[in-house]
Parts: sequence; C-alpha cells; structure tokens
Amino acid sequence: MSHVQIPAQNRFSKCSTCVLLKSKLVDGTVTSQDRERLRIIRTEHNREHKQERALRDVRKYKATLDPSKSMYISIDGMDSSKCALPIMHPYPKDATEVDTFCEPHLIGVITSKTPKHFVFLSSERFSSDSNLTISCLCATLQAVGKPFPPKLYIYVSQISNALKIKF
Repeated sequence: MSHVQIPAQNRFSKCSTCVLLKSKLVDGTVTSQDRERLRIIRTEHNREHKQERALRDVRKYKATLDPSKSMYISIDGMDSSKCALPIMHPYPKDATEVDTFCEPHLIGVITSKTPKHFVFLSSERFSSDSNLTISCLCATLQAVGKPFPPKLYIYVSQISNALKIKF
C-alpha cells in the first residue's frame, strides 16, 4: 500500500476559535501568563462544545424514544470547496479555476422520523443563506409529514453565519 498517501492535515472543517487558540498556544512570543490564560480559555471552550453535544444527544434520544412528544432535525451544510465540479461547456483559455468549476451547496438533513436522511443540492448561483436552510427545513417537514409533535429540536451546523446569528 505504498501508493496510499495520508494527508498531514484532515480535510474536515475546523472551529475557528479552536484553530486560533491552538496557533496562539504554539506561538513562541506568547508569555507564560498569557499561555496559561489561553489554556483556560481553550479548556472552557472545549467544555462548552462537549456540553452542547451532550445536550444535542439527549434531545435526539428523547425524540426517538417518544416521537409523539418531540422531533429532532439536524441540518448540516458541506464545505462547498470540497464538492467543486468541472463546468462542461466551452470556456476561454485564460479562464481561472473559479471560471471552470462550480461549487454547489450540499446540505444534509437527519431526522428522528422516517424517512431519516435527506440531501439537498443547490446551485452556486443561489446564496447559501438562511433562505436555503429554511427551504431545506420546509422540504424535510413536508417529506416526513404530519402529525407533528409539540416540540421540534433543530440543530444547525456549518450553515450560513447569518442564520446562526439571527436565530
């Protein structure tokens, strides 16, 4: 298997706060006091992540345990640069990579009801904003059908910052 190459860095998206804290911790110009403060901030940040994931898992479990009381929906957008597709129509010789590839928006949805998995694909011509996320949510709710339980738990990840900030 000598032809298999493992990249030095994985291609999963990373939390910008985690990356920033990690880079500051390895920076040689940071004083020991600041480094200790950064460690405390990083520990707290990681604790918040764990707490958020645990709460999400509890809500997901509740929704599967008693579907008449709650439903869980997880919406996750894929990094568009990971699914760049070549454009097949003729293009000028001086075209750049931006001109020759399209980057579709790929959004995955997982629900606690059946059907459980959905994938939505949107053209790069439409912005990946809150409208796209809400459209995916509406299409998912339509597909799983009524009756809807009184509680709906929605987990949104890797979607438009405008949506995360606004809602």
